[in-house]
Amino acid sequence: VDVSTATDDHNKEYGWWGDAKLRPKAKAGALMRYRVELLDWNSVHDRYGDGSLIIKSVGQVEDPYTATCKDGCRVNMTIEGRTSAGEVFFPNTTFTDMSVGSRQLPEAVEDGFELVRQGQEVRILAQAKRTEEDSASDRFAYSAHLKGDTEWRVMATGVRRAYQLSVAERVEAALVRKEWGNELFNAGRVDEARH
Repeated sequence: VDVSTATDDHNKEYGWWGDAKLRPKAKAGALMRYRVELLDWNSVHDRYGDGSLIIKSVGQVEDPYTATCKDGCRVNMTIEGRTSAGEVFFPNTTFTDMSVGSRQLPEAVEDGFELVRQGQEVRILAQAKRTEEDSASDRFAYSAHLKGDTEWRVMATGVRRAYQLSVAERVEAALVRKEWGNELFNAGRVDEARH
């Protein structure tokens, strides 16, 4: 990939390493080519395209086809909630076999799970407008903290997709989805309830 051209200062700035025989000798104006191997990276996803729900991954999982935490999955994870000022209001908690969509966590956080893969560490950044409805309810003991922007630190240690669940677990997941759909419908959010 052509990324720059050499300058008179290039050798002074970048030619300091190793034996003098190994130092690059580029004349000013010479085309510089670099070969780069990408070993790991962090990705950033804007869930709604308006910056209100951002999912930042910390590195990548080894298997790109690893299961994501889609609605109805069973997930093992640790999660911690913080205000934008860094105050911990939801201490690091481990959930075992939690059904995604069960509303054990704020809606915005569960929406962010859809982009989290098994074995992945992520930061879910939710603006206050995404947690506004949950902040007005008595569902969570920490509702007052949801009136501002929040950061959720998540580590998904295990994900079981729908096809891996027993019949009883699938029925339970369907009931969770139905209950949540009814809540959305009653709140006038008909389009979301249909999905």
